[in-house]
Amino acid sequence: MIVYKNLDRNETFERVETIRRAVASSLFEFSPHKKPLKLTISGAVSEKKRQDLTAYEVLVRTRKVLQKTRSFSHNVTSKA
Repeated sequence: MIVYKNLDRNETFERVETIRRAVASSLFEFSPHKKPLKLTISGAVSEKKRQDLTAYEVLVRTRKVLQKTRSFSHNVTSKA
């Protein structure tokens, strides 16, 4: 989980997308004797709404969107 303070959903989306693309375009070596791995990240971003009483409500909403997105595709970022 990454939390950005004072960024709106669109700014946060762009930052998460930058991280996702960087990971997807990199190779990760965990052992000198094995092939490097390609990793991917799926993410979801959200921001606190007026009706949200706690940060937990924001996390629940974001998690639901991520689960729905991952059921269709991987290596994506979506907005909650």
